[in-house]
Amino acid sequence: MSEEILDMVERIVRYTVFQCCPPRSSPEEWDFETLEQRFETILSTKVDTSDFLDLRVPDIEEKIYYAVEGRWKKKQNELESDFVVVDGDLVAKDEVPVHAKVKEPVWRFLLRQFYLGQIDRHWRDHLTQMDHLRDGIGLRGYGSRDPKIEYKKEGHQLFSSMMREVDFNVLAEIFNVKLMSPDEVRREA
Repeated sequence: MSEEILDMVERIVRYTVFQCCPPRSSPEEWDFETLEQRFETILSTKVDTSDFLDLRVPDIEEKIYYAVEGRWKKKQNELESDFVVVDGDLVAKDEVPVHAKVKEPVWRFLLRQFYLGQIDRHWRDHLTQMDHLRDGIGLRGYGSRDPKIEYKKEGHQLFSSMMREVDFNVLAEIFNVKLMSPDEVRREA
């Protein structure tokens, strides 16, 4: 499942670089400041863009991907340092019963929780958007366009957008999560 995270990272890196460094523009027009800010806020990864002006887009994507991959490895270790998953619950390592069996890494447990939550939220919105699209698609026939083809095309764009939003949100949650023991929560309250 770590490969799944890295696949999401690759999609987000590719999309974000595409947005900030459009293919048919000169490197002087690229928005490196936004690129740095997005990776700092979404993936808690500091990206140094000072030498990006001399690079091609695939090289920029590769540098950012490796920076985020390194951050992900640190985050995995950080998540595993104080907590374990026992019987479907997060438990502090110092409170684990002797006979308890640890079934999965903490990051995998959190990834599943975050993914399910995001898909649940976004899927309902997507279905509503598809209903609205279906209601308005008949007007496309007046514009000499096949409504069925337009519906398929726009539906696919809506779905792709939804999945990209899910990827962004899941990665933002998993990279920015901070686990706290009940004692730490009480102290902060």
